[in-house]
Amino acid sequence: DLLQFLYFIVMSVEGQNPASVTWQLRIVLALRCLKLAIPLTPVLIPWYQSVGISVEEVFWLASISSLVTVTCELPSGLVADTLGRSTTLSAAFVLLALSQVLLFGASYFSNPKMLVLIAAILRPLGSVLFSGTDTAIVHELTANSEAHHSHTTESTHIFTVLATESVVHVIGSALTSSHGMELAAMVSIVPPVVAAVLTFFIREVPKVQTNSWSESTRRSPSVETSDSKSSNDSDNGRLQFCVEIVMSVAPLALLNTLSFMSTSLCPLVWKSAGVDVAHFGLLTCSSLLSASIGSLYSPWFVAKVPSKYYCPVLAVGASVAYSLLSTCNIYLSVLGNLVLGLTRGVMWPLATSSINALVSDAHRVTALSMFCAVSKVSCMVLSPVVGYLVTHSGVETAAAVHALVGLAICAFSLINTTDIKRKVKLL
Repeated sequence: DLLQFLYFIVMSVEGQNPASVTWQLRIVLALRCLKLAIPLTPVLIPWYQSVGISVEEVFWLASISSLVTVTCELPSGLVADTLGRSTTLSAAFVLLALSQVLLFGASYFSNPKMLVLIAAILRPLGSVLFSGTDTAIVHELTANSEAHHSHTTESTHIFTVLATESVVHVIGSALTSSHGMELAAMVSIVPPVVAAVLTFFIREVPKVQTNSWSESTRRSPSVETSDSKSSNDSDNGRLQFCVEIVMSVAPLALLNTLSFMSTSLCPLVWKSAGVDVAHFGLLTCSSLLSASIGSLYSPWFVAKVPSKYYCPVLAVGASVAYSLLSTCNIYLSVLGNLVLGLTRGVMWPLATSSINALVSDAHRVTALSMFCAVSKVSCMVLSPVVGYLVTHSGVETAAAVHALVGLAICAFSLINTTDIKRKVKLL
């Protein structure tokens, strides 16, 4: 069976297998699952502390990782568009594997803080090389396929990835409870190594220059189409096109940022509500499962909801979720956590499909990296504000402010005149 599987992969790479697109999509799905299949993740902070990293140093490591992510997000997109998808993915998983090796070796090294610091830099470097590249591959594979649709494929993939991540969190907790964190750290090396091998079977899809920046410039009525047009006119056309893309997905980007903030806020709400710390992993798992269900029904949401109400409905859902969290009632906070996961699951495939359809193959990963970078920058800006609110006004106030931000995003998306579905053929 293994030889047959490898045979079909090789035939897929050579383009001789009629089901090559199917096999390529399966490989991408495997890579996505392997990237998040890290059993050490649920106990990463306790692992840091076990090798001598203080609580203050843990937050510094998080800041360094965020800085690396924001700094390298756009260059990573340019690298993927220039060097190719397969090469970029290979480099990504090599970096991720090295980061896991360093984390495992930190407990045996005389200066563990140095290894942990290097790992904290390598891990976001690998992540930014991966982010956007995988989504671009899926869109390019499904662009000319009658059997596969980009948005439906993304939804199915996200469902599978989130379900896998939730299961791995449970496995990581079980390994830690039975054999200690050291075994979880050692096992975490395997997934990125396997993924690095799989990246060699990714087939490069020829880039088609459709709806590109240059083509959009030629179609723009404000820019001359003659061969003698000036470079300034071309630059203005490209800038106009970029602004149009940003305005089209801006509400979704803000909503994405709002969902990211739940990562740090939800544990504080659970603790304030009296939830036992031992149950945090289970609540995180339930949120991921809720998000996976939301991603599975994202195409249904697109089909049933008018395009101009995509963002308002999702923003209201996030606002309701944070309103439930702001009560700090144990049952309502758990319900709010599930609603927020459902909203996040529906939103992510919608956002990526929108960006994919608005740009050409030559600039796709760059655009997706810009979207991720904007979200990360927004998180970096909001995190100190949330920390200040939690410290001085309480976690209830911080959650309530998040609910108000959700309503503000709803209002902004209604005012924004750019219709995503008018420009993007999602159905």
